[in-house]
Amino acid sequence: MLSRQRRRLGVIGTITGAVVAGVLVPPAAAHPGRPADPAHAVQPDWFDYDRSAAYGTVVERLQVPMRDGFELGCTIARPAVGGEPATGEFPGILRSYTPYGRAVEEAEGEFATYFSQRGYNVMSCDIRGTGISPAPGFEARWPIQGPDGHDAVEWLADQSYSTGKVGASGTSYGGQTTLEIAAQQPPHLAAIAPNVSPMENYAEIFYPGGAPAGADWLWVGSPDVADPAFDQRQLEAFRAHPTYDEYWDVQNVANAHEDIEVPVLLTGGWFDVFRAGAIGNYEGLRDAGNDDVRLVMGPWTHADTWEQETEPLPIGATLAWFDHWLGEDPDAPLPAAPVTSYEVEGTAGGRWVELSDWPADGEGQELALGTDQGLDRRPGKPGTLDLTIDPDDGPATTCLVGCPRPTDPAADNAAADEGRLTFTSGPLAHDAVMAGQAEVTVEATLPNSDGNLVAKVMDVAPDGRVTEVAAGWLRASHRFGHDESVPVTPGEETTFVIETQPAHWRFAEGHQVRISLMTGDVPRLAPDGATGVIGVATGARGSMAEIEFTHRVRFDRTPAAPGRP
Repeated sequence: MLSRQRRRLGVIGTITGAVVAGVLVPPAAAHPGRPADPAHAVQPDWFDYDRSAAYGTVVERLQVPMRDGFELGCTIARPAVGGEPATGEFPGILRSYTPYGRAVEEAEGEFATYFSQRGYNVMSCDIRGTGISPAPGFEARWPIQGPDGHDAVEWLADQSYSTGKVGASGTSYGGQTTLEIAAQQPPHLAAIAPNVSPMENYAEIFYPGGAPAGADWLWVGSPDVADPAFDQRQLEAFRAHPTYDEYWDVQNVANAHEDIEVPVLLTGGWFDVFRAGAIGNYEGLRDAGNDDVRLVMGPWTHADTWEQETEPLPIGATLAWFDHWLGEDPDAPLPAAPVTSYEVEGTAGGRWVELSDWPADGEGQELALGTDQGLDRRPGKPGTLDLTIDPDDGPATTCLVGCPRPTDPAADNAAADEGRLTFTSGPLAHDAVMAGQAEVTVEATLPNSDGNLVAKVMDVAPDGRVTEVAAGWLRASHRFGHDESVPVTPGEETTFVIETQPAHWRFAEGHQVRISLMTGDVPRLAPDGATGVIGVATGARGSMAEIEFTHRVRFDRTPAAPGRP
């Protein structure tokens, strides 16, 4: 699939400024360049934008009327002088519109304080049925939240202290509602900035690859709802829809991409559980014709960009976005390229690069899963290898949400990989950059009518350390798509295609590329209780992986790679 699409990416340059005809110029002509010293990674110039505070802050509680007479509970942080609201008109931002009951604390948080002191009215609201907006009937991803958000934007724009220009911003659930509000096309909405936002909830959260998630309770325990039966009722609703149907389709932001016409600054993290959502939203908005969409992907986890421990995006960069579009300041810088991404190199750091698009230039490179457990363009002799079913398998760390990373890139998977079926290349003759996805086609014979299949791209260092780059999941009965469940015929060879998450990862010279196959990924997947042995076809006419690299890769020949017999 990847090679057929011939996905295009033009690298405008590293942040050091090397630009030649839209192609990344490696520091050394012999092979793609090494990253700069990670301790001195150069950030884009627009990261440094800031303005001095010109006001104080005053906070008020509000009841904001909706079109049906309901009133949302909101707070607003306004520019102040001498403890009183400043005179004049200011642009507004609807910030953190979520069901988590945070409207009150958001008014005194870093975002509201920072922006109000620089001349913005920052309003935060709790979604209808939650927090200070009590009402019966709240459901996660409630369809009413989009129209309510539209009305909140228009109310803020209509106030005497408003310029009539309003933006919206939020993180995670708040990022998704930001996109939903934009799709409602409020006349006075001028720009948005969603962060670490999912695009669709079915596969990104509750059913990765069609397999039930093992940590779905994390996603429903936080809404501030008075109903004590809410959590159980919500879980039952999720479980009642194991295939992609109308229940999930109405929650899918992709259906609204063509309706989002305002400028969009998308930010996401390569170590965030929703990295596919950030990429998917960018691609969907781009394909829908939005010429003012920008994507920034950093080495970040599930949090605001300015709170990140590694290479944070200062809050002033978001100020630049809103100053440009809401404050009508042409000197406030925009990202210099459609995509700004941190190219990760394992635990060694990485570098910022500016890209003309996403995903990677060139074609997916096909590598066969060899009978000798090698990974190479040459498939070798055909054969069959055993994959023992272990539904309790998982990453080297159990972090998913609310902790540093969903899968810690510093975690060593070497010991875990010893119990998996792995296929490892020879050492790389030069650096190789994966800037896209991998598609792993597994030709296999299952002992059961269903089961979970997991494929991971790994980086194997010369010292044997194994680092996860990207993971993909598939429920075997969903091999034809998530809208139907078709049992597998036990004992019959069947084709399964597993697409991994996107990644921007530099495999260093001398490292090896690995595909690890497994049947569990706790806590991302719930153990399914399956047992038995899967026969995986290898070598010629067998299983293969197609990986999006920016350059053609070349491997040195070695007698045996780690993991090979």
